[in-house]
Amino acid sequence: METDPIDAAFSRSPSLHTSSAIASSASSEVAQTPPVSNPQQDAKGRPWWKGVMCYQVWPMSFKDSNGDGIGDIKGIISKLDYLKDLGIDCIWVSPTYKSPMKDWGYDISDYEDILDQFGTLQDMENLIEEVHARGMRILMDLVITHTSDKHQWFRESRKSKDNPKADWYMWGDKRPDHMIDTANRFCKDLSYPDIDPPVVPGRWQPGSKHYINGPKMHPWLKEIREKIDRDAPGKDIMIVGELPLTPYEELLRYVKPQEKELSMVFDFDMVKLGNNDNPDEYAKHEVCNYMDNDPSYTLPGFKTAIAKVQNLITDTNAWGTVFMENHDQPRSIARYATPESRHWREAGKLLCLLQTTLSGTEFLYQGQEIGMLNMPISWGSSEFKDPDAHIYIGDYVELNRERDPFAHDNAIRGVFKVGRDNSRTPVQWSSEANAGFTGSNPPWMKVNDNYDWLNVEAQKKDPNSIWLFWKDRIAMRKHYRELFMFGTFATYDYENTHTFTYTKMAEDGQTALVILNFSNDELPLNTVQRHLLGHTYRLIASNVSEPGDKLRPWEGRVYIVRDALEQDEAGTPRIVKDVQDHLAVYGKLLDSARNSGGSSGRSSRMMFCDNA
Repeated sequence: METDPIDAAFSRSPSLHTSSAIASSASSEVAQTPPVSNPQQDAKGRPWWKGVMCYQVWPMSFKDSNGDGIGDIKGIISKLDYLKDLGIDCIWVSPTYKSPMKDWGYDISDYEDILDQFGTLQDMENLIEEVHARGMRILMDLVITHTSDKHQWFRESRKSKDNPKADWYMWGDKRPDHMIDTANRFCKDLSYPDIDPPVVPGRWQPGSKHYINGPKMHPWLKEIREKIDRDAPGKDIMIVGELPLTPYEELLRYVKPQEKELSMVFDFDMVKLGNNDNPDEYAKHEVCNYMDNDPSYTLPGFKTAIAKVQNLITDTNAWGTVFMENHDQPRSIARYATPESRHWREAGKLLCLLQTTLSGTEFLYQGQEIGMLNMPISWGSSEFKDPDAHIYIGDYVELNRERDPFAHDNAIRGVFKVGRDNSRTPVQWSSEANAGFTGSNPPWMKVNDNYDWLNVEAQKKDPNSIWLFWKDRIAMRKHYRELFMFGTFATYDYENTHTFTYTKMAEDGQTALVILNFSNDELPLNTVQRHLLGHTYRLIASNVSEPGDKLRPWEGRVYIVRDALEQDEAGTPRIVKDVQDHLAVYGKLLDSARNSGGSSGRSSRMMFCDNA
């Protein structure tokens, strides 16, 4: 495969130290040359990556083509027409490079080859060609800030202190009885005494400020941007960063266009809801869900997390993303809505309405379009494939065995709630054996027991399915692109713990009202919602067949409540009183979101996309 200039830029950048198979999770995405028919900018001069519908493929669990039980590149090719029909513009493919697979491909041992279980370099060339033949783009996930310890660079680097690659990794002098912790893993015995005096009162001390948002982070990102622009002149290269628990003002430093660092951001405030917002004591699996009635996860908190990214876009000309699932997060219906099967369909559609009406670049994860669910807890821990899950269970039991007689069971329950394996069960294509994911051989990971009724084939035949709802809402988002992709966001009735009410307003004044019932209760429209609805409106989307005077449990509605405003001679909408009111409420929300930002965060993962 011919080396792209941007790959050469990555290979010249020093990697981070790892003495085991992997270190911290950092990656990039590079999109290959798109067809000429795909413009680099839209009619208003905005870059192409702001207005696309992206779909993440985690190859091992997407589709197996050769019957070995493992998803592969040819399997992805076989489903491209399916993705095109759904309305997908861009496919993000998780790592398929040579790897010992200690962390499912994010520990790369050869950047220039494909792992045999996924196929060959020619298969990858064919995938790129077939994606472009359908007018879509492809993003390749490229992990660059660490390598596997099996990588030739690492092996050369460790040979001596004066070899050419000695400084490609960070090495420390060996000391007796000393262990170097990675920044995101606690290895010390927690029974060790605290420092005296402690920096802050309490059990945990603030170490995060010393390893996240560090003094060299922004210069490093600026250097990355400068190298990319230099080595790929004239190409609109998109860089995405993961920034968990990053305060609003700090977030702006990463994504403001004038800073020339990141193009957009994955903000993780939403996925970390239900957990304390202190990264110094963060344990992923100890997270509550919305329906747990835990005070640390409320609907107003959910609104704040969403408003943070929406305000980033509308207030600063920065850009963000819209997502609810990925390969590291549980399935969204149980996480953000309800685990009750009687409301599964409505809840899946409600989250679709939310996601497709928010501004930003949209990311849909495989299986989300049919409402795939978490692993059933009846499987037990023997089905866990994720090493992090087993590490967590052992650590939790060790730390809590004396105060929690059910520590082992509680730890397992936490993994079933938010563990990474939940999103990695094979995609359920049909009711055939192994859900149509593979042939008669056992798949690498067990297929969810519900595949006999929850599968793509059944939903494509069902006019009331979540799949068809997603397809229609993606089309709606593209039809009203100025309103839903780029419109101004404002929320109302903020403290309401049952409903989420917000508006989206396009530059020409066209306004949509979105009302979402996040509860098991039937609710009348309240005063705020009736006032926003006004007297002249039209319903353009709902997840129930016949919306009535009351909102049904998990019902969502989208109305157009104002068409485009009259424009002056310069083409600028004439601002009327209700628009001014709209912006005033938006300003209050902005202040609230800023004040509610997380305590700290890190740019732990980057994705690069090259449009040519």
